[in-house]
Amino acid sequence: MKTKRYVPAILVIVFISGMFLLSQKLKEYNYNYLYINNQYYFVSNTPVEQDELLEQIGEVKRYQGVSNYKNNQNGDSNSLRVGAKIYSINSSPNCKEIAALREDGYRKAYIIVNNGN
Repeated sequence: MKTKRYVPAILVIVFISGMFLLSQKLKEYNYNYLYINNQYYFVSNTPVEQDELLEQIGEVKRYQGVSNYKNNQNGDSNSLRVGAKIYSINSSPNCKEIAALREDGYRKAYIIVNNGN
């Protein structure tokens, strides 16, 4: 009889533990990134017109998949194809924002981790 009292508590603990582990795992999949010039950028859906492009600052060299944020090298992305060109743009010559070429055109990428630069 006493064990029946503990079943709901055990189920709640298992459920909460499962939700915690799931939330931790989902954090790894929360944004499309580009790692270029030792900086992480969030690749957005904001369009960039071709006349806003300045100079090419790099290109995607490796596709890293959705969850591989560890040990990135310059040119890694989880959302852009290998060979995608990366440009500085008029509105942000200091590269806080850059443009990345996707299949549907150029899209703005915003710096998300500044390594002291």
